[in-house]
Amino acid sequence: KQLITAIGSVEFEQDGQHVTAKNISYNLQSDVVKAHGNVVLKDENGDVHYADEVELEKDMSEGVVVELKSLLIDGSRFTAENGERREGNKVIMSKATYTPCEICVSPSGVEEEPDWQLKARKVIHNKKEKTIAYEDATFELFGTPVLYTPYFKHADSTVEKKSGFLAPSFSAGSNLGFGVTTKYYWDVAPGIDATVGARVY
Repeated sequence: KQLITAIGSVEFEQDGQHVTAKNISYNLQSDVVKAHGNVVLKDENGDVHYADEVELEKDMSEGVVVELKSLLIDGSRFTAENGERREGNKVIMSKATYTPCEICVSPSGVEEEPDWQLKARKVIHNKKEKTIAYEDATFELFGTPVLYTPYFKHADSTVEKKSGFLAPSFSAGSNLGFGVTTKYYWDVAPGIDATVGARVY
């Protein structure tokens, strides 16, 4: 039936895409790759995706992923209940989170919540446009929801310069209390830019 199945510490590579898993099957007729168990998918650009189950087709440019965790080359992270890859450059995630914060591990070895993250019903990472869009998104600070928006979009970390709001910063002290600083970056022209913002206590 033109079906190849490998069991064990399996590695599969095609057109710069690299997959490792406990079990990988490849259908030669339909060009569909299915991987199960501790799946690791490495992209050409260095992004690494972890999943329980993956099904890819069309030279691994499209497919479905279950229980996705992504570590992007810039250090930012995605998690999602499931994801779908389209056209080789677009990843659509359901019940997903995004944070640029590094992984923090407690002394007991348990992964802790990041300082801040965005949770959304749907997240779309468009690598061609270099944007990340959120639908029904909640901004969480130290695990506590503080802001909701029906739609939010920003450039991914591969973009060097682009107008938009910068990541907020936070402070706390006995004199001024809790503070939030938000800034807007304006890329006026080559060699010209401006940053304006406010700190609210």
